[in-house]
Amino acid sequence: GAEAYRAFAHRQPLDPEAPLLIVRATDAYARGGFTTLVLDGKRQLVEQYGPHSEFWRTYSPDIDPPVIAAVQANLLDLAQHHHALVQKGSAADRDVAIRWYRDYLDGFNASPQAPATRLLLADLLFDGTRYQEAAVEYELAAYSYASNPEAARAGYAALVAYDKAAAQVIGPEQETLRLRSVDSSLRFADTFPEHVETPAVLTRATRVLFDSGDRARAESVAQRVLALGPRADAAQQ
Repeated sequence: GAEAYRAFAHRQPLDPEAPLLIVRATDAYARGGFTTLVLDGKRQLVEQYGPHSEFWRTYSPDIDPPVIAAVQANLLDLAQHHHALVQKGSAADRDVAIRWYRDYLDGFNASPQAPATRLLLADLLFDGTRYQEAAVEYELAAYSYASNPEAARAGYAALVAYDKAAAQVIGPEQETLRLRSVDSSLRFADTFPEHVETPAVLTRATRVLFDSGDRARAESVAQRVLALGPRADAAQQ
């Protein structure tokens, strides 16, 4: 029965009913206990009918809500499945998980699940030592959503990622990353002024600016540290 559903989708890939038949095929595999075929069905759905597909371009923005919901759920399922394999030691699954997370965010960045998904993507990149990419995703998680309970953690993680990225390179690129870290630090302090790490973040930004020769800006940020009063410890002051 599942193969009959998939055969229709193969012959008529742009038929509006085709993606829902893939969903029915996948459900049939699940009822039969065919775990590998369930994953195959999910992959077929998101590749053939996901945000980067010809189907999506053809029918958007008038895609049936059940199709949108199915694609959204299956993208998350696949990303989280491969992420779990990475956590069990399968490095080969990292790029696959990253791909599905990014496809999800490309199509559903306004969804309630998007902030947490962006943070999972950033963590996955960070754990894979892809620190520059991780920093960008952390910043998006911290500052591009109206509501994200993990925003402060993401903002601080971006600073850690920038530091690690700068340690991976030398010369002008390292200086560029350090200055990007300063910009991110000031954004963190502006957005989360009461965060426990804000005094340390501003102090580090002052040092980077001073060492880079930008004395006027270093003084300006140093004054912000002093204005924190006892929140900045004696060493920071």
